[in-house]
Amino acid sequence: MRYLSKMTLVVLLGVLLMAVFLFSGPWPQTSSAAPQTRTIEELQNDFLAMKFGMFNHFNMATFGNFKYQWAHPWLDESFFAPTGLDTDQWADAAKAAGMEYGVLTVKHVDGFCLWDCAGSTHNVMAPGAYGVDVVERYVNSFRSKGLKVGFYFSVWDSHHDTPDRPIEADGDSPNWFANAKYTTDANYINGQLQQLLTNYGHIEYLWFDGWPWITNWNTVYPQVRAYVRSVSPETLILVNNVRSNISDNAHDGDSDIASYELPLVGGISALPAGNTTVAEAADTIQGNGVWFWAPGIGSKTASEVISLRDTVNSRHANYLLNVAPNRNGRIDDPIVNTLYTVGGQPTPTPTPAPPNLALNKSASQSSTAYGGAASRAVDGNTDGNFFNNSVTHTNSE
Repeated sequence: MRYLSKMTLVVLLGVLLMAVFLFSGPWPQTSSAAPQTRTIEELQNDFLAMKFGMFNHFNMATFGNFKYQWAHPWLDESFFAPTGLDTDQWADAAKAAGMEYGVLTVKHVDGFCLWDCAGSTHNVMAPGAYGVDVVERYVNSFRSKGLKVGFYFSVWDSHHDTPDRPIEADGDSPNWFANAKYTTDANYINGQLQQLLTNYGHIEYLWFDGWPWITNWNTVYPQVRAYVRSVSPETLILVNNVRSNISDNAHDGDSDIASYELPLVGGISALPAGNTTVAEAADTIQGNGVWFWAPGIGSKTASEVISLRDTVNSRHANYLLNVAPNRNGRIDDPIVNTLYTVGGQPTPTPTPAPPNLALNKSASQSSTAYGGAASRAVDGNTDGNFFNNSVTHTNSE
């Protein structure tokens, strides 16, 4: 009888555990969160006190599709391949400029994730991919300089939403975005947010993109907002270009911070003088409103940055200046120098150029379609035109 009683106990325990597993609700479950000790308005005031931040657009779009600034959702994961990722350099430049926080594009609209994200293999840790948790590198670098951290997160995930669409022959065509379906699975979004909000220390705020201009805003967003509040109650939420129904101590609004995307909405005039709502103006140091790095684009001068920052701050808003790292994973030296000048710091020593291993090496070609000779690709001359005997692409060989 004693033996049967033990067996019965084991069976009952197993049934109980199975019941807990089956009826615990949809994944992900709310993880235990630190209690909220500051009110929304106190958090908003702390946010405004930071005044100046660095936006880092660095993701799959860094490596292609310069025309539309949005990467194809079905590019192979190995296409993201920085050769010298240096998030310490980014943090040093932010600190030198007098910035107080950084915001990284952990997932842009194409769905590629800079960490080993839940629910998707389209990320840096996929087989054959870059193999480095860029989010971890980023938060460690910025916190080592005393800077706070926020995450840009696109809820529009075209890789997840339209997995059956091939890459079109026209590499610049945006039609696959125009025809894309939209994320309707709050659990998919929340699973990734759980990782971001619990694996990387305290995150000051989430910078949401892709809402409210997708059709399921009213059904999915309240679920996501409630989940963020439960997991990380002192993480503020910003929804791109939402400027009304801002949260306060009395209610949860559509956004905790009014958002102004300056290149999109026509410049600083969109943020009204006399504004009293907690706000942030996102701008980019690159020319022509470009967010991701692209070759041959200009940038704002130090005096322009200082003027815009001071104007934005005077209008009860933070100035979030985008500084896009290049394909190597570093910020271009001229922009670094601009940021040091903004902060009144001496400019750092320029990055030495890598050795040109192809210079003056033997070169040949199997055919010549337009009269160019292979030797011109390794002669060190980077001016003129390859096909009229005066140019090379030596620097990119």
